[in-house]
Amino acid sequence: MRILTVPEDMAVLRTKSQPVKTIDAELIAFLRDLGKTLKHQKDPTGVGLSAIQIGRPIRAFAIYLPRMYKGPALPKQGRALTDAKKPELIFYINPEIVEHPKDMTLGEDLVDPPKDRPSSHLGGQERSRPFLEGCLSIPDIYGPVLRWPWIQAKATVITENDFSSPSSLFLLPSSFTLNVLASRVFQHELDHLNGILFTDHTLAQGNQLYQDTGNGIEQINL
Repeated sequence: MRILTVPEDMAVLRTKSQPVKTIDAELIAFLRDLGKTLKHQKDPTGVGLSAIQIGRPIRAFAIYLPRMYKGPALPKQGRALTDAKKPELIFYINPEIVEHPKDMTLGEDLVDPPKDRPSSHLGGQERSRPFLEGCLSIPDIYGPVLRWPWIQAKATVITENDFSSPSSLFLLPSSFTLNVLASRVFQHELDHLNGILFTDHTLAQGNQLYQDTGNGIEQINL
């Protein structure tokens, strides 16, 4: 499936997606394709993909992250534990945020210090470098975004393994908490469902956008 990109597909990407009313076999087939598109994306790889990014305006998206980044994110009980470092594909249908902290961050805790300098020797400015978000629909563009470090959310949640179970077609919404990177990706993808791009936040918050030129990351002068 083709991932829509700006500026060519801007009108579609600005569409506000509508709630999913029925979880049926057709929707599951679509989610399979959405998941395959995300998992097989290369140069760059992706960690999240919303339905609208492949042209379907429904409130659903996929996140592809190792469990170690999710915190207490899995709402289903009794599921066997998997390798914490192995990426896991999870689909969120009709997602919403129900609680969050007051303060936002630029994801500084997600940024590793330079390898040639121990973190204990870094100055405060280097230690607080922001995390640069990117988007498969905005190739080669990156920027910091203020987001909540954790969220409590609600959605109908389906994992890749659930596709083999007929009962997965009629799941009820679950409540769960996401932390750090998973929280940030969830907020990014939820923005897509409302026609919002991460660059909107970066510019509105007065932050700098960057471009990957192939020879490094350079500031974009607007």
